Amino acid sequence: MTTIRKLYKAADSVVGYQKRANFLHTLRYRLGNYFVWSTREDRDKLMINHRKDICIEGYPRSANTYTVLLVEKYADRPLEIGHHLHLAAQLKRAIHYDIPAVLLIRKPQDAITSLLLRERAVSIENAIKWYIYFHKGLRIYKDRLIIWEFNELINDPASHLKMLQQRVKNFSIEVGEIDSEAIFQEIDQLDRITKEKEVSANEFNLINSRPGKGKKQKKEQLLAELKANPKYRAWLEECEELYQFFTTP
Repeated sequence: MTTIRKLYKAADSVVGYQKRANFLHTLRYRLGNYFVWSTREDRDKLMINHRKDICIEGYPRSANTYTVLLVEKYADRPLEIGHHLHLAAQLKRAIHYDIPAVLLIRKPQDAITSLLLRERAVSIENAIKWYIYFHKGLRIYKDRLIIWEFNELINDPASHLKMLQQRVKNFSIEVGEIDSEAIFQEIDQLDRITKEKEVSANEFNLINSRPGKGKKQKKEQLLAELKANPKYRAWLEECEELYQFFTTP
């Protein structure tokens, strides 16, 4: 992990913000199937280890924050959760430790366009390849993963919590009506802390976690541009095949 973090720091010598960002994201998705690491020491606590109760990981923009807040809010005790590194190796290590491993998955056209809108420094190629590398590396673990599809989770979080209750040791939930709005409000606050200073008010409505007419139009426009490129269209088809693999019983 120390070596990988040094590589990240070495990226500061790469001239140009966009080139540096592309280098970092390429490093992340290419190594993310093999190593668990965090880019900063203050994120080391998110890494999976044998003391964790559960691991929750997915490609970015796949309800990662929503799921972690959901589990924390309705658990009967504080849980140690490995999350938010967006590395397939996190889930693999959780399986190795016999820790419940939740894979969050979202339709590729939705997840990728959402990521591109939110993280302007991520190139189109890196966004698509990240989706491919992340999911391809987990195929052989499908039967050992708890797979939560984005729309199903958002529409029925209670049944997903009940499912989790059967898999996590010494864990129970009093599942009644889930207050998803309270969770989204908390996500809004986190978004404002991390993003509001970087973008205008109109742009903030495009990158937050709420659906919206303007965001939908932007995503549809972006998706049309991606599909118009033969190379990107072929990669998106591979992404769709991976999505179908994990979401089909």
